[in-house]
Amino acid sequence: MIVNDERAFEIAKRFHPYWHNLKQGAQKLQSRNSHQVLGWDLNTPSKFIICWTKKGKGKGGTGQAIRIATEYKIPVFDAGRFDSVENVRLMLKEFLIEYSYLEEDNFKLENKK
Repeated sequence: MIVNDERAFEIAKRFHPYWHNLKQGAQKLQSRNSHQVLGWDLNTPSKFIICWTKKGKGKGGTGQAIRIATEYKIPVFDAGRFDSVENVRLMLKEFLIEYSYLEEDNFKLENKK
């Protein structure tokens, strides 16, 4: 995605702790997160974010997306917080039910071994 919308840069700048240290290419990559979270027009936000960061710490470019989502009150599920695939599956189910994106009766966990 090529980012040309100045608003995406403004949003990214607000949420990146070291924006002034980034080269232009890195700023474009960080600005891309604005669109990933808030839509191409920056007015159609994602309903929720599912991501993975190391140990669920929310670092790196994904951390930028998490900071934007948090500010815009978009629920975030960071799979890196969990120690096993089974726990990710269980907690993702709870997350989706909690935010009404899934009805409990329509979700079946199957062991795939």
